[in-house]
Amino acid sequence: MWADPPPASGPGTWSPRAARLGSATSGDVLDLHSLPGSRRTVFIDFDGHAVTGTLWNEQGVPSGVSPGWDLSGNGVDVLSATERAAIADVWSRVAEDFAPFDVDVTTADPGRDAITRSGAADQVYGVRVLVTRDAAARAAIDACQAGCGGAAANDVFDTPVGHERFQPAWVFPQALRDDPAYVAEAVSHEVGHTFGLAHDDRAGDADAGYYAGHAGWAPIMGSAYGQPLSQWSRGSYAGATNTEDDLAVIAAHGAPLRPDETGALPGPGRTAYISDDDDVDVYRLRGCVGPVQAEASVAGAGADLDLELRLLRADDRLLATADPVSRASGRTVTGLAATLRHAAPSTPTDYLLAVDGTGRAGSTPTSGYDDYGSVGAYRLAVTGCGIVGGAPGAPGAPTVRLDGTTARLSWTPPASSGGSSLTAYDVLVDGVRRTRVTGLRATLSGLARGRTYDFQVAAVNQQGAGLVSRTTARVAAGRPGAPVLTRATSGGPGGGPTASTWWTPPTDTGGAPVTRYRLTVYRLSLLGRVLDVLDHADVEASVSHALVTLAPGRYRFTVRARNAVGWGPPSARSAPVTAR
Repeated sequence: MWADPPPASGPGTWSPRAARLGSATSGDVLDLHSLPGSRRTVFIDFDGHAVTGTLWNEQGVPSGVSPGWDLSGNGVDVLSATERAAIADVWSRVAEDFAPFDVDVTTADPGRDAITRSGAADQVYGVRVLVTRDAAARAAIDACQAGCGGAAANDVFDTPVGHERFQPAWVFPQALRDDPAYVAEAVSHEVGHTFGLAHDDRAGDADAGYYAGHAGWAPIMGSAYGQPLSQWSRGSYAGATNTEDDLAVIAAHGAPLRPDETGALPGPGRTAYISDDDDVDVYRLRGCVGPVQAEASVAGAGADLDLELRLLRADDRLLATADPVSRASGRTVTGLAATLRHAAPSTPTDYLLAVDGTGRAGSTPTSGYDDYGSVGAYRLAVTGCGIVGGAPGAPGAPTVRLDGTTARLSWTPPASSGGSSLTAYDVLVDGVRRTRVTGLRATLSGLARGRTYDFQVAAVNQQGAGLVSRTTARVAAGRPGAPVLTRATSGGPGGGPTASTWWTPPTDTGGAPVTRYRLTVYRLSLLGRVLDVLDHADVEASVSHALVTLAPGRYRFTVRARNAVGWGPPSARSAPVTAR
């Protein structure tokens, strides 16, 4: 069980703001849903709930109705404009925190069956987070001592035994200055505990157990009230004492990652999601002419996602990037959205647009954040092109096993299929497609020895090939091939008996330079049978002719080439010649 303190300091002032992506200030604010139809639910209960027969009552919380959040003092049944805006703001921030997951963050009571898990076979369940001013409940909760901002049972979101006993999680807005941003932080923090997450801390901090962040950033499971950007964390900041993988823990304890949705986009008013640090959404842009502009926006309240855009040619050549440096000022952070511009040619050209979550550009573990927690919702608008839809992300980097001049490649599927089924994989060597396969393996033969290759793999769906994944590998050098012995003649008149030979270098050097040649001499009988084999002295690679002094008789010759690996095979034997 966790009982968590309220903000130590901060402005604690809030005013309604205009709705943007992920927020809502019109319509029924007690009927908001982030993912309707999901089997998992985070219900933010603003209008009160009867708490009875629970772990909390065993601790002394009075049985009965805990009242809801009444900002205006006119009862929870009447919502003022300020209360409506506050509820919508809390919901939109929490919805963004849980946007990567297959879970519906809602303000509508889904009913008991949608929250309570009755056993291991029950796959419809969730958590109720009661936002209440119930001072008696706050005072009765163990370890709260009337001073906490929230409390929750630990690791109970998906428990199949006694699930209802651990409901609800609590958030006390009066301890949070009735500030919706603070209330939202507390809601996400307490829900994190129900998934089994522990606190994010930093070694040496006086306020042990709750890291308050730095440079405008803080972990959700720390104390993020004083920072405008909060994210899930794996302890990649300096001095972290908790390195658990928040996203993986949540996914393993009842809320798997949201299914890839890229293929349904883009379209007016449609929202897409980056669900983890491996998720890259890729769009195929068709027929781009003249200036191209891609604008990606993030959630308006409590955005977790810092965006990077990359424009690439179909051959994976990077053309343009947009990754503004995020900057915190007071309660706001700018630079999370991104706009990319490129001067496309006058003839229609196809591109790939990659949308990725990123860390603060140029930051360190003490001045910013990495891309781990940069997840959440975005919208995309592109001008200058016709957008076909989602292309696949990059497959896992191919593993290459070399066997002589044959390469055997294997890889893993991309994290994002682009929203439609993968149909094949293109395998490229040095940017040129060598083959298309339907599985996760390919064999490429006929490679040149002693050469380094760029092996690339791209997944293909109905929109075409997506981003490539690449690995370089060098084919080992081998022995050279056989030279061509072009001519052998008898020596000239005068002096001792001689013969001459001429040759040309091997067409296959084995991938390493030829350094020497060796002439082999075969002495023949009158009937042409080999009587003796003699190796002539080696000659430098620059030499392609040898004059050999021999005893009188008939001879044949072969020549071999050598490189750094060793001697290659001999050439074909020459015609018989007579030394003279």
